[in-house]
Amino acid sequence: MGLEYENPFEKPGVWLRGNIHTHTVHSDGHLTSEQHAERYREAGYGFLAVTDHGEYVDTHGLSGRGLTMIQGEELSSGRTGAGTLYHVVALGIREALPCPEADPAVSPQAVIDHVNGEGGLAILAHPYWSGLTHGEAAALEGFAAVEAYNHVCELLNDRGDAAAHWDHMLTAGRRVNAVAVDDAHSRTLPNTPDDSFGGWVVARCSGRSEADILRALRRGLYYSSSGPSIHGVEARSGEVRVTCSPVRKIAFVSVPCLGNCIKVEGDALTEASYTPRPGESYVRVQVTDSRGGRAWINPIYVE
Repeated sequence: MGLEYENPFEKPGVWLRGNIHTHTVHSDGHLTSEQHAERYREAGYGFLAVTDHGEYVDTHGLSGRGLTMIQGEELSSGRTGAGTLYHVVALGIREALPCPEADPAVSPQAVIDHVNGEGGLAILAHPYWSGLTHGEAAALEGFAAVEAYNHVCELLNDRGDAAAHWDHMLTAGRRVNAVAVDDAHSRTLPNTPDDSFGGWVVARCSGRSEADILRALRRGLYYSSSGPSIHGVEARSGEVRVTCSPVRKIAFVSVPCLGNCIKVEGDALTEASYTPRPGESYVRVQVTDSRGGRAWINPIYVE
C-alpha cells in the first residue's frame, strides 16, 4: 500500500508561523495594518496577511524585523441555500479583486478562478460559519485550502470548526489542504477573549520572502494549529507515524467508519502510528490537547 505525502518535515528550509486572515480599520477590523503587524511581530510570527472585506490594502512597506507581509483580500459573493454568502480569501494578489463586495450575483467560483488566474491562492473561508452545506463547499473547485478552524468564528458562536466539510471533500475524492486562521477583528466584546493568536499555520519555507511563503502554502508544506505543535511525520512502508507536543488524543481521520483514535487521561501522548486499511483513500492526523487546542497535518493519500 503506497502513501503519497509531500512531507514538510523532510524539506530543507525554515519554519515560519503565520496568520493568513486578518481585518483592519479598512473594513470591519478595529486596528490598523501597522498595529496588527507590530502585534504579530512581537508574538514571534514570521508572516501575516491583511485580508479586508472587499478592500486591497498594500502592506509591503510593513515587512521587516522578522515579519513578512502577504498581500490579500477577502470577498463575499454568491448565495447559499441558507441565504448566506460564500467567502473567499485571496492571497498573493497585487491589486483589488475586480468584483463588488457582497454581491450575490457574483459566482464564488468566478472569484476563485480569477485569483488563480492572477497567480494567487484562494482559500475557502469558514464554511460552517457561512452556512455552507457539505455539498455546496465540495461543489467549488480550484481553491488551495479550506479553513478547517477559524478562531473568531469559534469565539463568536462556536462555528469555527469546519473539519467535517474538509472530510466530506476528501471522502469524495477531492485533494484539498486545510488551514487554521485567526480572522482577527480585534473587537472588544464582553466575555470574549482576544481574537488574535488563536489559529495559525506553521510553514516550511525555503526563505522568508513573500514568494517563498506562498510557494510553501501552495505545495501544502505546513501544518495548522490552535495550540499543539507537530514535531514530525513519517509516511512510508505503509505506515503513518506522528510525533507532537504532549496531547491527550491523536486521531488518524479517514473515510467514514475507518481510521483510528488514541486517547489517554491528561496530556501524556507524544507519538502514535497507524497503518491504513483497505478502503481508505486518505489519512489525516489531528491531535488535541487537554485545553481543547488542536493541530492538523495536510492529508496523506493512500494508493
